[in-house]
Amino acid sequence: MTELVSVVMPNFNGARFIDAAIRSALDQSHGELELIVVDDHSADHSRDIIAELGRQDPRVRAFYQAERRGPAVARNTAIAAARGRYIAFLDSDDLWEPEKLAHQVALHDRAGCVLSYTGYRKIDEAGRFLGDPLPVPDRLTYGELLRSCPIDCSTAMYDTQKAGKVLMPEIFRRQDYALWLDLLRGGGVATGCPECLARYRVHPTSLSANKIVAARYQWRVLRDLERQALGPAVYYFTTYALRGMVKFMR
Repeated sequence: MTELVSVVMPNFNGARFIDAAIRSALDQSHGELELIVVDDHSADHSRDIIAELGRQDPRVRAFYQAERRGPAVARNTAIAAARGRYIAFLDSDDLWEPEKLAHQVALHDRAGCVLSYTGYRKIDEAGRFLGDPLPVPDRLTYGELLRSCPIDCSTAMYDTQKAGKVLMPEIFRRQDYALWLDLLRGGGVATGCPECLARYRVHPTSLSANKIVAARYQWRVLRDLERQALGPAVYYFTTYALRGMVKFMR
């Protein structure tokens, strides 16, 4: 029996890109999916686009937050409502290749992993490729993930049969990284799919565009959430910063 995948999509003022993002999820060759879109009190016409696509395809489930609460709360709302064995993440400005979910479900079947991720490519606002494909390691442990996070949120999927429904900490940035650490802390392994099956969109209004703020939250995850002592935290943060610069230059 084909396993249901619950696709989690937060949205805030994403009207420029959300139509393409939703369609890239609904066009998956692994059609046994539900797409849970949580709008974080957008001020643009995102809601109209979400509602129209929901009328066209009953696999779209939409929730609307009465006030802006941030992407972690939006994602957690979707995770709580999810009915699938697998929880996959797709941001409303990113895209998937049609075989993305099929490859990951097969990977989970083979490897028995709790968390998986894929390679991806950066694109600009018009959808043009930027730089070379971004490779990912074959596997990651908790210790390796503390040093560096090669997992882009829109490539990740986890197995609720192995981990249960695990929510993100409700911080404004780096909540996805904190979730991956939570999933692996008990000794689990994350497995990578080398194919570039997602497209990460780079544009000035994306949350990840502010690297200084992201770095502050990286430190917060290491010290406050993972409770790393000062020495190890400095080491892990330095490794993160150096690898981030290399990644930015690719």
